[in-house]
Amino acid sequence: MLIRKFRNYKKGTKEYKQRQELTKFVLGYEKEHYPYGEDNFDEWFEKKQDEKYYNERQNIIKEAEIILEQKKQFRKDRINEIKKVLKKKKLKQQYLTELFGVKKSYVSLLMNGKKSFSPAYISILHYKLGVPFEKLIPKPDLLQKIESEEDIFL
Repeated sequence: MLIRKFRNYKKGTKEYKQRQELTKFVLGYEKEHYPYGEDNFDEWFEKKQDEKYYNERQNIIKEAEIILEQKKQFRKDRINEIKKVLKKKKLKQQYLTELFGVKKSYVSLLMNGKKSFSPAYISILHYKLGVPFEKLIPKPDLLQKIESEEDIFL
């Protein structure tokens, strides 16, 4: 190590003081960057890699949570838009059962966000009720984050 080269300086000399300052600096640097010591560098390196992996994983989890929250918000907004159009046209959810050809309980599941709207239902909502496509299908930025085709219809 570098410190060993400066051991021969005598106390009280200018070089000795410089050696002490340099020693403090080097030891501080080694303590910060090699906390396990020179002999345990491999152990320190493995720990750093584990921390890096952990941090990357945490970032992926945070991104996934944001995407899920965006999906939830989109579903709420879509359902609210459908309800708004139904109210504007003075129609009830019962009308959707007739349009879709399904039971009342299934429409209830759709409108409560428990089931996903199929492409056929989305088309019917747009063409028969006039619900804008941009309110029925996620925006391109959310679509890029969606991994499967099934998620497009959420």
